[in-house]
Amino acid sequence: MDITDLIEEIKWSENDLDSANSGRTLDGKMQRGKVTSKRKAEIKLLPRKAEVINPIFRILRSQYFYCETDLVPDDVLPLTMEMYNSTRSGGIQIINTDGEVVHKDVAFNIIER
Repeated sequence: MDITDLIEEIKWSENDLDSANSGRTLDGKMQRGKVTSKRKAEIKLLPRKAEVINPIFRILRSQYFYCETDLVPDDVLPLTMEMYNSTRSGGIQIINTDGEVVHKDVAFNIIER
């Protein structure tokens, strides 16, 4: 499912995952055992009707899913990653002039597995 046209904002981050042996020595120097890097994105959607938002939330509620993007800095684009979601939120649901529910402030995160 391509949600590119629904996105209002993406805030991404990339964090290193260190091994259990990482830490500071007595002289204060950091000793690292980098295991890997993980990407995370906080995504906010434009206001949309429930019929558009509901299928996205069904995917997010699954344990893992694949995401393909060229919206993050990387040497190899497009980038395909196995992701999971831990937080979904929505703002006030409003009724538009047609009497249909419109979801506002819908936001969620996706985290690289």
